[in-house]
Amino acid sequence: EDASVTNIAVAADFRNKGVGTAVLDAIIDECKKLKVNKLFLEVRVSNAPAIHVYRKRGFVDIYIRERYYEDGEDAIVMAKNFVWS
Repeated sequence: EDASVTNIAVAADFRNKGVGTAVLDAIIDECKKLKVNKLFLEVRVSNAPAIHVYRKRGFVDIYIRERYYEDGEDAIVMAKNFVWS
């Protein structure tokens, strides 16, 4: 019923070229095919470009996971809801 994105990583030479967005869009399309109800992910609070893309794709902030990453940085847990009739 639900799905999670574990990691989307883009090599430095390919950033800001739409690669990460294309990967995310493919994941969203697959979730639609599978009739997933909710898609979750975590993102570093400092990763403003990724947060912007996620919000543009309909993800909303759920809560903060404090000290989630090895270096102690917090993560924002985000989710995208799919509506089925």
